[in-house]
Amino acid sequence: MMDRMQSAWRARRVLLIGHEDGLFRSLALFLGELGARITRMPPGTDAETYFRAMISGRVSAVIVVQAHQLAPGRGPTMQLRVLDLILSEARETGIPLVMLACLHDAAPDAAQERAQSILRLYADGVCRGLFGDPVSVQYFRPTPGTDASAVCAGMLDFGARFFSGDTELTGVMELDVRKQA
Repeated sequence: MMDRMQSAWRARRVLLIGHEDGLFRSLALFLGELGARITRMPPGTDAETYFRAMISGRVSAVIVVQAHQLAPGRGPTMQLRVLDLILSEARETGIPLVMLACLHDAAPDAAQERAQSILRLYADGVCRGLFGDPVSVQYFRPTPGTDASAVCAGMLDFGARFFSGDTELTGVMELDVRKQA
């Protein structure tokens, strides 16, 4: 698995969007160890900056950590607009893969669950080409109690399999990776 991941991610340009939290840091560290070239952006970045980052240097993948928090402090409608912007720009610039992660909080509230459900449905529709040309999107929603490093390894393995030619690996994926005691 590590050999496949290293050969798939080595020298790839990756746009990593999210808060500097556990999963974000784990992904950045793991991608760096695999030889990927990472550009980091916080959520809430303006559309022009996203676009510039996507067109500079042939980005191979966009990874959005906590996709339901793309527009901090805003409701589900704004979250969906920002996700639509990222997916549209990925389509326009020819980025082959967009990976979205929505982690459960310890006690997610109804609004957070609703936002994640809306984004998951939208991402699935984009994968199927319901909103224009299909975009290869992998949407990960790990179960509660997940370990960030295990989620990171799972996500990057799915991405490596995609880059190795298994382009059917798109859509919503439930990762059942629980912390080991």
